[in-house]
Amino acid sequence: EFHDLMIRWYDYWLKGIDTGIMKEPPIKIFVEGIKQWRYEKEWPLKRTTWTKFYLRPRGQLLMEPEPRGTDSVPPDGFYQAPLTVAPAIQSLRWTSPPMLEETEVTGPAAFYFHASIDTEDTNFIVKLYDLEPNGNRIQLSTGWLKASHRELDEKKSTPWRPHHPHTRSIPVVPGDICEYAIRIYSMSNVFKAGHR
Repeated sequence: EFHDLMIRWYDYWLKGIDTGIMKEPPIKIFVEGIKQWRYEKEWPLKRTTWTKFYLRPRGQLLMEPEPRGTDSVPPDGFYQAPLTVAPAIQSLRWTSPPMLEETEVTGPAAFYFHASIDTEDTNFIVKLYDLEPNGNRIQLSTGWLKASHRELDEKKSTPWRPHHPHTRSIPVVPGDICEYAIRIYSMSNVFKAGHR
């Protein structure tokens, strides 16, 4: 669907034709929720207000951390039977309260969490949705990480973009609690009032 844009870029760089593409701002984003294109000059946006959300018990996603300790609040969890035993894929879900007003989320994101697994490795997949009041959901972005590739390159990482070098596999000790940082690919969405 972006063939016209690609042709303009290739014509400029490969054929030397001035298509005007280099006179446009360097970033063009499509804002889901309001279905609008917009130009920007930098990425991530300088006007970004970096916001943390916290996983809370019973599937809540809130802007405040849990005030009680782990000894009084059991962690969320599940048992995934082998696919040879049961075809159902288990997952955990956390949902924010409804947005009080239109809220734009534009840029990169990351998902940090602690987990204990009962095997040497697993794959974590994170999906971010815009959940409408009627229950319909639109997937906005995703991220994934193999547990044995959790190693971070601290020099190349930022809080919103963890960098995993993927140069070696580090098995997980079953039962140990490890921290995982998953990059969620950049997105742009306006969550309308009432959406989660």
